[in-house]
Amino acid sequence: MNNRNNIFIPESFICPITCEVMRDPVQDREGNSYERTGITDWLSRKGTSPISNSPMKVDDLVANRSLRNAIEEHLGRPSVPATKAKVVLLGYSQVGKTCVLERFIRNTFRSNTVSTMSICNFESLNMHVNENIVKLEIWDTAGQERYFSALPKTYFRDVVCGILVFDITDITSWDNIPIYLEEMKSFAPPDFVAVLVGNKLDLGKRSNRVVTNAMAADFVAKNVDHVVEYIETSAKTGENVNDLFQLVARKSFEVLSDPNRKVRRNEGSITLAGLTAETIQGASPASAKKRWCC
Repeated sequence: MNNRNNIFIPESFICPITCEVMRDPVQDREGNSYERTGITDWLSRKGTSPISNSPMKVDDLVANRSLRNAIEEHLGRPSVPATKAKVVLLGYSQVGKTCVLERFIRNTFRSNTVSTMSICNFESLNMHVNENIVKLEIWDTAGQERYFSALPKTYFRDVVCGILVFDITDITSWDNIPIYLEEMKSFAPPDFVAVLVGNKLDLGKRSNRVVTNAMAADFVAKNVDHVVEYIETSAKTGENVNDLFQLVARKSFEVLSDPNRKVRRNEGSITLAGLTAETIQGASPASAKKRWCC
């Protein structure tokens, strides 16, 4: 335990190398967190984990954003007001939407996940865009058609960015991408942006890929008014996942900081509580308690 300047500091907030509160924590493969500069300097000299003494490289480290957010909230930071951006994850069932989000938020991957059975899940975290802070409020929707079609259209109200996810080894998931984009065009504010994401890159490298880069590039070119970029990810390995959400934060901030921004206000409002299966005709109340999907 630590108590500095009359503020209680949990041990988990202290870097074991610098013995200071972490401002930019990173996590190793063993789940240990360090201040980025401290562990980088350590590895340049030692090349081993300061906890277990096992071999370690800088490439083994990933940003621990959930810990950074916890530290900032505990210490009353950030001093710069956060800009809120509503983000929706859209895509066919089993494409890996929740797994991508879990990899980014908690740096974990579970291969035995099941489809999201509630209408949606919700996560939020702060992202740094230059000197600005963007609070991403991420809504992870169910991919199964019976749940997606039950989404209230006011769900898209105030959406800034859509993440359109497909499985590069599943042509059906690709064929459904235009449907999700059309939903956003119909019900989201007119200046929304979308990022196209081809997930399961780890499987695509084993020659069972069915959606090509050329197909994705053509889709972006035809929908350039909204779809701003294409990126491929692997929730299993973590490849490009951090880059994806950094891109989402940057593009969202560009939309929100546009002085000429005009937002269409749809009638009504929606809350997280209003998106449970109990409120949707034909959805099972019990199913809303099942949180995880891939």
